[in-house]
Amino acid sequence: MEEMRSNAAEDLVAPAAAAAKELKAARDRMQKLDATAPKEARERADWSGAYSRWDDFEDVDDLELKEKLAREKRDAALERRMMGGCAHDHSTEQAIFDLTTAEKTRAMEGFRRHGNEFFREGQWQRALGKYQLAMAYFEYAFPDTDEEERTLVDLRVACLLNACLCNLRMRQRLEALNMAQQAVREAPGNAKAYYRKAQVLNELDRLDEARADAQRALELKPGAADIRRELNIILSKESAARENLTAITQTFLHVDGSAAAADDVSAAPAESQRKGTSLDRLLGRRGQSSGAKEKAKPLDDLYEVPPPLDDAFDALRALEAQV
Repeated sequence: MEEMRSNAAEDLVAPAAAAAKELKAARDRMQKLDATAPKEARERADWSGAYSRWDDFEDVDDLELKEKLAREKRDAALERRMMGGCAHDHSTEQAIFDLTTAEKTRAMEGFRRHGNEFFREGQWQRALGKYQLAMAYFEYAFPDTDEEERTLVDLRVACLLNACLCNLRMRQRLEALNMAQQAVREAPGNAKAYYRKAQVLNELDRLDEARADAQRALELKPGAADIRRELNIILSKESAARENLTAITQTFLHVDGSAAAADDVSAAPAESQRKGTSLDRLLGRRGQSSGAKEKAKPLDDLYEVPPPLDDAFDALRALEAQV
């Protein structure tokens, strides 16, 4: 790191050194020309003789100004590097930083209103850009009072929630989840923050987390119809998922829930042969017993199932008949 700083300093010192060298050379040339001028011309103050040296004339003041500007530029660059900065132009950030807290608050409110207008028109990307600008101003705000801090935090949370909804509309669910999580961290008592997070988690099918956040939002705001509606949607999806899982389990394990079938274990093989096992039904062999396999094997004929796989099917049927 020290070597890089040394190289950078050398690169910046070179222009100033060149300007100083050029100034010294110009002064030497002027002294040489003055020494070689005819004595009588100097005594008569023949100003016309100066025009014979016009091509060699250089304005010393201009050269001194160039040297000064090069030196100031070098010193400023060295100071930035020593302070750990960079050579990029940060005038925009500096202009925001120099604003008062009230001016920053007004700017954030203006960006939020413009974002809301774009959102109402369905221009999600442009609305998101305005909300992000408002949140950028928050990073440069340093409130002096608790009231100013609450105002700025409330503005940032509002922009986070609106940005979350914009990302949700554009199907950028992970970005929306990040915004919602930031809003929950900034305002843990904000029901809308938990509601937005529940919406995102619901679309991501993370139903357990979505239900917990929706319930938390309903605790903070019990009479909210939109939160209650979202919670009902989540509960309905969970119920449907359980029913689907039960149906799949019954299909593959041949569980009919009948107490009589569970008691009559001895009749299970005959019943299985008469109706066909769940494996036979899945393979399109309903009503065929294992003895009729030699006469009709549609699956084997179509897909050329090797004998070892048929043996595995027989073993699975035998195990199923014992359940």
